[in-house]
Amino acid sequence: MEDVPLKILLQAVASRIPCGLEEIQMQQIQKFVDMLVHWNEAFNLTAVRSVEEILVKHVLDSLSVREHVSYPLLDVGTGGGFPGVVLAIVAPERSITLLDSNGKKVRFLKQCVHELRLDRVHVVHSRIESIKKEQFPCIVSRAYASLDLMAHSCQHVLSPDGEMVAMKGKYPENELRALPDDIIAVDIKRVEVPFLQEERHIVRMKIRHRGSE
Repeated sequence: MEDVPLKILLQAVASRIPCGLEEIQMQQIQKFVDMLVHWNEAFNLTAVRSVEEILVKHVLDSLSVREHVSYPLLDVGTGGGFPGVVLAIVAPERSITLLDSNGKKVRFLKQCVHELRLDRVHVVHSRIESIKKEQFPCIVSRAYASLDLMAHSCQHVLSPDGEMVAMKGKYPENELRALPDDIIAVDIKRVEVPFLQEERHIVRMKIRHRGSE
C-alpha cells in the first residue's frame, strides 16, 4: 500500500460516492475505524492494524461493491463489518443484515450499530446454515468462502431471482470451474480500489432455474 496521508484517504472515501458524503457520514466512518482499532487490541478483529491500512484495505475495498449489490442485503461472514457496516453508513436508508458466527465479532458489531446509530442494520449471531425462514434478494460475502461453498451454504436464504455477490482478489478461475451446475456466474468484473496495488474482482451469481439456459 502506498504511504498516503490520512486526509487524502478520507477524501478518496468521499469521492467513491457520486453525490458525496455528508459530514455526519464521514464522522461515522472515522469513528468506525477508531472503534475497530481500539477493539482489535482485545478481540483480534482484523490483521490490519493501522488506520491508514484499514481505510484502504477495508473501507475503500468495501465501497468497491456498492454498485453491485441490492437491498435488503445480507452480509454473510461479515467479520469486523466489511462490507456491511461501510455500506450501511453510505446508504443509511437501506436494510442490511450482518451475519457472523463469532461471538466477539458480533459483540463488536452490535456496539458499532448502537454508537453509529445505524437504525436499518440488524446483527445476527449465527451460522448461515442455521437461518431457516428469511430470504434476501442479495447476499454479499468478502473473503468468506470459495464460490461453490458460498453457493451451497447460502442459496437456501436467497430469493428466487436474487443474487449472491462475492468479493474476490485475483480472478477466481478455479473456483468458477468448480461451481455446481445449478449456479450461474452472471457477471465477473475487475474493480479498482484507490491506493491498493492488488487485484480485486466481483462475482455475481444466480441460481439456475429449470428451463433457463
